[in-house]
Amino acid sequence: METVRCSIREMVEFISRSGHIITEISANNRAVEGTRIHQLIQKQQGEFYQAEVALNYEFEYAGFLYVLQGRMDGLIISEKEICIDEIKSVTYPLDDLDLDHVNPRHFHQLMCYAYIYCVQNDLKEIDCQLTYYDVNNKDQKILKEHFLFDQIETIFFSIVEQYHAFVKLYFDFKEIRDQSLETLAFPYDQYRNGQQEMMNAVYYTIKNKQKLFIHAATGLGKTLGTIFPALRALHHGHTNKIMYLTAKAITRTVAKETLCHLEEIGLTLRTVVITAKDQMCFLEERHCHPDYCPYAKNHYDRVNQAMLDIMAHANTYDKENIQTFALKHEVCPFEFSLDLFLFSDFSILDYNYAFDPRVNLQRAFYPESKLTMLVDEAHNLVDRSRDMYSKALFHSHIRQVKTMMSDRSKNAYKALIALDEVMIQLKNDLADRPYIVDYQPPVEMAKRVEGFLWAMQKFLSENGEQEQEILDLYFECVAFMKIYELYRESYVTYAVDDGDVMLKIYCMDPSSLLNDYYTQAQAVIFFSATLLPIQYFYRILGGKKDDLKLYYDSPFDSQNRLVLVGSDVQAKYRQRVYSYDKICQYISKLAKGKIGNYLIFFSSYEYLNQVYQRFMPNDEVYVYKQVGQMSLEDKSIFLDHFKTVKDRSQVFFTVLGGMFSEGIDFKGEQLIGTIIVGVGLPQLGLERDLIKSYFETDGYDYAYKYPGMNKVLQAAGRVIRTHQDRGVILLLDERYASKEYTKMFPREWKHLQKTSVDHVSKQLETFWNGTKAL
Repeated sequence: METVRCSIREMVEFISRSGHIITEISANNRAVEGTRIHQLIQKQQGEFYQAEVALNYEFEYAGFLYVLQGRMDGLIISEKEICIDEIKSVTYPLDDLDLDHVNPRHFHQLMCYAYIYCVQNDLKEIDCQLTYYDVNNKDQKILKEHFLFDQIETIFFSIVEQYHAFVKLYFDFKEIRDQSLETLAFPYDQYRNGQQEMMNAVYYTIKNKQKLFIHAATGLGKTLGTIFPALRALHHGHTNKIMYLTAKAITRTVAKETLCHLEEIGLTLRTVVITAKDQMCFLEERHCHPDYCPYAKNHYDRVNQAMLDIMAHANTYDKENIQTFALKHEVCPFEFSLDLFLFSDFSILDYNYAFDPRVNLQRAFYPESKLTMLVDEAHNLVDRSRDMYSKALFHSHIRQVKTMMSDRSKNAYKALIALDEVMIQLKNDLADRPYIVDYQPPVEMAKRVEGFLWAMQKFLSENGEQEQEILDLYFECVAFMKIYELYRESYVTYAVDDGDVMLKIYCMDPSSLLNDYYTQAQAVIFFSATLLPIQYFYRILGGKKDDLKLYYDSPFDSQNRLVLVGSDVQAKYRQRVYSYDKICQYISKLAKGKIGNYLIFFSSYEYLNQVYQRFMPNDEVYVYKQVGQMSLEDKSIFLDHFKTVKDRSQVFFTVLGGMFSEGIDFKGEQLIGTIIVGVGLPQLGLERDLIKSYFETDGYDYAYKYPGMNKVLQAAGRVIRTHQDRGVILLLDERYASKEYTKMFPREWKHLQKTSVDHVSKQLETFWNGTKAL
């Protein structure tokens, strides 16, 4: 007998939802309120009131064992009555509200609690009440009624019956899925070097409920090497749901292609690809409001039928499929995709949906999901998570909205004046210093932000949609409060005035915050071709004592790669003016060594332009230059040049850490060499210095050296992508010759050679002629 585990609230909210998509304003505001209103009301009750009463109930239905869990807001037991209380905070007046006109989800949740409590306590009747609290006017209203058990039972099983339609579809498919997994074979005749060992490690990490950090060089087959054992773990019941998390669209595409290849040889799997809201929207300009969007209007009246339809006719829920069925049923494609996540075995999505408290899929993090996270290109998670757990407010935005609200809402305007006062005081304090740093949370600012949110909530609920500038500040403040509530010792508050005062809550160390999500998962697998030094990523991404760390060498022949260190170039900021001409010579000699395509990486646009000006004009090679703010079309045109080898070499001037240094496969003759100028240190700045101070002994390494070296490794990794590729990696900076840098190099660079502008041509000739380089 199959077991269905879910929370009562989850089941009811899924089945009983109706009407329009809840506006972002309401949804975000409720997140800010949290449980405070519940606690306030519960404390006001008398001696017979029990708060937060847990319920657990098992029963058989249509051949399935249902295990429901829930928590009643209140239970009143006295000589006069037994009554179940459900508390709901709302943003509308309560005067005309009665039980016949409440939100169906509220009423049905109460009825489910009542049914379970009656069954477990052998009751034939019971009192039930909904306690409503209007957060705008701070009004309270109790809707109470006496129910017979038969009435409650009918409602309960009506909900279960509707939910079971989805459950039946899911488990019918699960049987087919498991049959396909039983016979699924590895899709290639042989494993790449180290791949089978890595797959075993991934499988047992999931089985043993652990975390695993993998550095595996390009070519090992990391995508298949993590997905395939995760699917085996799914088949054996060690996990129920797999999230493939990425930072870039290109890696999401690779994951999807890997699954498609497995499906071609027999895999049957429900997979959802979560695409960003703006990319999913049918409107030319996204406006998530039922007055403007027909797909938001009455979305919840149609979405469950849309889900039953797509689940009956498709297994892969990518952008195209989701939009097709969303159009058919006139529902919001983005919200539709999030619902499909619930019934999918495998999801491909951005880091944000797992780790960002502002947008993460809370529905993924419950114990029964036995969730496995596969974190691709995990080196990107460091800076991404710092961004997720940090938030800033700007004085100019506050003043702009204050002006706009002056004649619209007295309370909101007053709250904005209070915010403005804080920023003015900061501006005055910053008059004689570059920044203000405080290692305590900004309590006073938070109080005033919260006051603004309360005022705006009332205003927006009464007046509807406003100009985008007003809504943007509202959402910025909501996000600010969410981050404020996370504040801990790994945080700092700082203010700067670069023409506009900014107050920021900044996360220096995201490890503990990330761990809050890891603990709710079955297993987490981090993998990257540049997870070096692995101990750094282990620390900053929240590794614990029992977590595993693995290092896999490149499977490629080391003789196909020539790594050179040009220690005669001084690329430090104060010395780089003397390096321009020498770098030009290196570029020319590299391009003459063999006709082909070459990427030249610089640490900044300024450095790039200085060398470019000296290199041009140049009739010996074709030259292209990356510019700031390139559109997708510009990027595509730039990359098209790599697809052909011309009568002379092509040289591409680019920026280290930019769009061309990571996530792009230049296979075969598309790229045969690269020069990396400088060691990639991030630009000096307050945030980097705060990180440096926080980590003390390892501070400089964590703030500057390791992030810089990771950019270098990513850029160098563009050259050799397959077993047949041959290419040159030329590192220009005297620091690369020092022990502190060579110890960070990957093991496959063990044959690297020192060079100079006078000697490099001979080394290139030897390499391209196929003789082992000296």
